[in-house]
Amino acid sequence: MSDVIKYNNIVQLFREDSQSFENDEALKKWLSSEINDLINTDFEKLLSILYRIDVAENKVRQMLLEETESNAGDIIADLLIAREKQKVKTRAMFKQTNLTPNDDCEKW
Repeated sequence: MSDVIKYNNIVQLFREDSQSFENDEALKKWLSSEINDLINTDFEKLLSILYRIDVAENKVRQMLLEETESNAGDIIADLLIAREKQKVKTRAMFKQTNLTPNDDCEKW
């Protein structure tokens, strides 16, 4: 199963309907195009999406300044995907460490 399936919430922030992709590269290409369009037409919506996904504004600025030869859409798409992957890993980690009702620890 591709990681792309886990990132439908990114896609839904850009579109009303869900869309599937064959691989992460296809997702990145699509995201980059959508991001570049928002940069030119609705920058406030892009900022809102970055805020909702919890991509740090200073990280975006830093990457855009460091990678001046790269496409802004590609840079931001990479940051969005990386942040979503980080959230998936964190959720999985906390899911594994949660106590089940049958555990003897923490019983009151």
